Amino acid sequence: EHDDFGNVLRETRRGINPDPNVPELAVTIEGSYINNAENWLLGLPVRRTLRAGGKRLDDTRMFYDELAFGGATEGLLTRRERLGLTNALLQDVFDGIDLPEIATLGYREVESENGETEFWFNEYDVSHDARGNVIRHRDPFGKINAALDSLGKMIHA
Repeated sequence: EHDDFGNVLRETRRGINPDPNVPELAVTIEGSYINNAENWLLGLPVRRTLRAGGKRLDDTRMFYDELAFGGATEGLLTRRERLGLTNALLQDVFDGIDLPEIATLGYREVESENGETEFWFNEYDVSHDARGNVIRHRDPFGKINAALDSLGKMIHA
């Protein structure tokens, strides 16, 4: 399935086991994109979701130009976040165990479309200068690994 610009919105991949007693495995990859012809931004991926058997296995969201999810003006990737945990998964796996506050471990609490509490983390987080050069890079734990001044000299490593 494709959108009007040819971006793949849904793709199904199948794996077949030679053992006839093992069922076929089908994985669906869903994608969504920014298509803004006025700004020449076509096919910027904003979300990639992997599902199998009706369950979400992986989910990644991309943010551009330091804007909210789904916005872009220049098309510079500034943040990529991934679903780490859901409240349901935490209860299934760690039921009865006193866990630390998840937000203190670097996760952001987000309410999903269906009202479930989810915990997302940044895989990639940068800032750019006016020319598009990366001037700050923050690792998934929130530590700034590199920062550059206006002349491009490293001021933090």
